[in-house]
Amino acid sequence: MTDSTGGATTALNQLRRASFIVRLRAYFKQRFPLGASLAAAILVGSTADLMAQWIAGTSSPAFDGVTAIVVTTNFMLMLYLRIADEHKDDQTDKIAYPERLIQQGVITLRELRQLSYVVVGTAAGLHLFVSHRYSAGFLLLLLYAWFMEREFFAGQSLRRHPLVYAALHLAIMPIYGLYVLIMRIGWPLELKVNWQNFMLFAVIIFCVSWVYELGRKVALPSEIPDRESYVHRIGPKRTGGLVLFGMLVGAGATTMLLSNLEVSKGMAWLPFLGGSVTALPFINFVLRPRPGYADTMLGGVALYALAIYLPLAITLYLGMIP
Repeated sequence: MTDSTGGATTALNQLRRASFIVRLRAYFKQRFPLGASLAAAILVGSTADLMAQWIAGTSSPAFDGVTAIVVTTNFMLMLYLRIADEHKDDQTDKIAYPERLIQQGVITLRELRQLSYVVVGTAAGLHLFVSHRYSAGFLLLLLYAWFMEREFFAGQSLRRHPLVYAALHLAIMPIYGLYVLIMRIGWPLELKVNWQNFMLFAVIIFCVSWVYELGRKVALPSEIPDRESYVHRIGPKRTGGLVLFGMLVGAGATTMLLSNLEVSKGMAWLPFLGGSVTALPFINFVLRPRPGYADTMLGGVALYALAIYLPLAITLYLGMIP
């Protein structure tokens, strides 16, 4: 035991003395896995872009420079918000997660803040370099992210209502959808936008984010050291039930949107069926809460996102092929 502890301490001290790049890689591995984050950015960004192209009446689907920008922006937005969360939750994490690299002093909040400045500056420069007509959508997205970082200047009040707090933060995803639409159409919106279908997509992207935010934290209170977590604030069964509600609404909205795209009934109902299958672990947990579900829940959340986004993206792509 002593040798193991001593070895871990020595490795930690060596990591503290390592270069910033090495320490940042270790931080990413623990708190922001680059592969999974990039895959999520590609899935969400490309689907949102195909939705925007369909609304804009594009004659054939395109994966072009705009697609690359909106995917890159999604990735950078996730990183920016991750860093913002590290600052907001620092005092709580010192108690609940003392083993994390920030709390161990391997990488500092100041270094991460400087990284966030680089992220925002790079994203802003990218949009201005391509065309100033894209700046309106990016500024809207950045402004909302800035309000999120400051907890809408009502952090203490909002934290007393965890579901309101979560909903306000997850609203960034429909705003991201609007940003992508502006990237394709321009600002002010020059076309008569099909707002019904856009609102359905906004519900979808919100619900998938809702399922991710709550679903990956479904566990027994004894398994979650953070006392501010949903399972402590509203209870594990209620948290699981809210995840199921988000799954149902998101899958239903996807089926409605696909029906509006005039696909076959089988294709339209595919996300609903897929979403129902991925909901099974959450149903089991709500009916009988027990330990050891954390990894299963995280996998269910990922599969749910695939069950929703993939049929939608494929339908949009094939529907625009002349």
